[in-house]
Order: sequence, then structure tokens, then C-alpha cells
Amino acid sequence: MDLQKLEKAKKLQCEIDELSAFLSHDGWKHKFFKIKTDLESPIPLWGGYDFKTYNPSNELKDKIKSAMQDYLADLLAELEEL
Repeated sequence: MDLQKLEKAKKLQCEIDELSAFLSHDGWKHKFFKIKTDLESPIPLWGGYDFKTYNPSNELKDKIKSAMQDYLADLLAELEEL
């Protein structure tokens, strides 16, 4: 593995670890987060926001968590390809 791939793998692993830890406890919905998705929402998800100041429906929370889990799966697949 060349140096560039090693650096990319380290970065991916860091992001995977962070997202995994974030999703592993029930308090995930009360934290700031970033998400890369096209999920429809009344507020943009790209920059992240705080559920303490915005109280979305449970359905939206479930969609967001599902999208985060899908993104985690994509990161794991990308890391495996390296």
C-alpha cells in the first residue's frame, strides 16, 4: 500500500470510528453532526445542527439515523476497497 492510500485509509478509519461511536449510544440525536445525504429536510443537513434547538419528528430522526448508518456502510466499503 502506497503512502497516499495509507493516509486515505487512516482518514476513513478515523471517520468510521467517530461515526460508529456516535451511533452506538441513544444520545446520538442530541448532538451536532454532519451527514452526507440527499435526504429531504426542512433544514440543510450538510452542516449539521443541534436537536436541542430543533425538534424534528421521530420519523425524520429515524430517516437521519438510517442515512447515517448507510453512510457508515459506504465508508466501510470504501476502506475495504483500499
